[in-house]
Amino acid sequence: MADKKSVKVAIDQNAEMLKQQPGVVGLGVAGKGSDHRLAVYVSSKSASGAIPEKVTITQDGKPGTIDVEVVEVGSLKPST
Repeated sequence: MADKKSVKVAIDQNAEMLKQQPGVVGLGVAGKGSDHRLAVYVSSKSASGAIPEKVTITQDGKPGTIDVEVVEVGSLKPST
């Protein structure tokens, strides 16, 4: 379980690596209460094989891990 602040730290520290994975279209915070995860939004789950189940963080000088949830959203197009 992770709090929202820790997940935001995980996004900051891992965004570059995650956004380089095939099919990734965005990152965010998933969950509610005190149970949050790093959401990786993908166009197709079949392209998400290289996305880790957990990412590592350093917060307040301490190492930790944050769970990752892959969320399939399909192709995203700007609204007109």
